[in-house]
Amino acid sequence: MPTMIMRTSIFGTLYIEEGVDLWEDCLIELDGHDLDVILSIEGGLVYEDNREQLMKLLESMPEMYRRAKDAICAAYPADSTVAGFVDFHLEELSPDALMKALHVESPGDATVEAFFDALHPRTIEITQDEDGGTGCWLDFSIGRDYSDEVLCVRFNGDMEIYEMAHES
Repeated sequence: MPTMIMRTSIFGTLYIEEGVDLWEDCLIELDGHDLDVILSIEGGLVYEDNREQLMKLLESMPEMYRRAKDAICAAYPADSTVAGFVDFHLEELSPDALMKALHVESPGDATVEAFFDALHPRTIEITQDEDGGTGCWLDFSIGRDYSDEVLCVRFNGDMEIYEMAHES
């Protein structure tokens, strides 16, 4: 199978075999944070005629990240999915784990705002969107060491958020 070479400003140079799923650990910088993320691209979307859409999504990651974080913060506490995700962590993690995950010095500092500050994508998936086009999912977490729960923010090919889902 041919290999697509995609030079990106966020993920560096990617070598992706057409028709083959990509699953790659990447160190990226978003909004001043160095993040260790997994980049996943569904193999059925990796073909030359879809290169432009893939590049659009990959290069728009800073904008999608910011829009996702803003949507998450704006949805709390009214949205039951977001509220359930946040409240689960604030209530279920031990005080020690919560302080470490949120980078705070005391349990009293483990606020919703601190939670949102610590929330970053751990997986970025380029996959089919709700209409069968090429979309992107950002799986937000407070860190693999503290929780296997994610809040997935799903974008369609036009980079509009169409769903937020709490997954484990």
